[in-house]
Amino acid sequence: MKCRALPYLLLLLCSSAAHADVVGVTIGAAIWNHQPSGDFAYSESGVATEIDLDDTLGLSTEAEAFAWLAVEHPIPLLPNLKLQRTQLTSEGTEVATQNVRFGEQTYTVGTELDSSLTLNQTDIILYYEILDNVVSLDAGVNIKIIDAEFDVSSDVVNESESVLLYAPMLYLAARVDLPLTGLYLGGSGSLISAQDSNFSDYQFNIGYESPIGLGVEGGYRIMSLKIGDVSDIDTDFQFDGAYLGLFYHF
Repeated sequence: MKCRALPYLLLLLCSSAAHADVVGVTIGAAIWNHQPSGDFAYSESGVATEIDLDDTLGLSTEAEAFAWLAVEHPIPLLPNLKLQRTQLTSEGTEVATQNVRFGEQTYTVGTELDSSLTLNQTDIILYYEILDNVVSLDAGVNIKIIDAEFDVSSDVVNESESVLLYAPMLYLAARVDLPLTGLYLGGSGSLISAQDSNFSDYQFNIGYESPIGLGVEGGYRIMSLKIGDVSDIDTDFQFDGAYLGLFYHF
């Protein structure tokens, strides 16, 4: 008796192998040396001090990690996926040169302030490849989830506030591969702007990918956040600095 299912089984196996050949996965991690600037304010009563991150709080430059995972596939209409996680915390100690109103607490001139600002982020990026040659171009959306916490304390009192933000952002990325070298130039950005609030996150980079998929990438990242009266918080600050990382593409 002939096995009529065998040709179909072989076709299915060949088809699966072809799809596996064109599915790409990239994992990577980098150290970002970020410097804070700008100010924020918080008050439930509507009376707050614009607190400068550098002059008032003395927040310092920090070196922290971010990591990413990207999956690209050949399935039509289904977007590719990139996940990125960023740890961002800055701490500082400074003597107040003016009365500082934060939350329901007032810190008087001469008080030593210990403060911290945390903006841990998760990016869920869904995108399509518009171009995929020597020049590649991606476009899509980035659902950025921000776990923010603001804390100011003295020897006597402590005030803190936390908020969870969700920002649907436009996402664009471009890359130019330099022929026969493994080197590339690229950049990516996410942006949303509405009324008194806007949020942007940009990366500019240069990298090298070896024939086995192992690579190194360095560049500059700029993250800006301006929000007006969200959970009694107003911000207008920026974190920026150079980064260096490793990745593997298979």
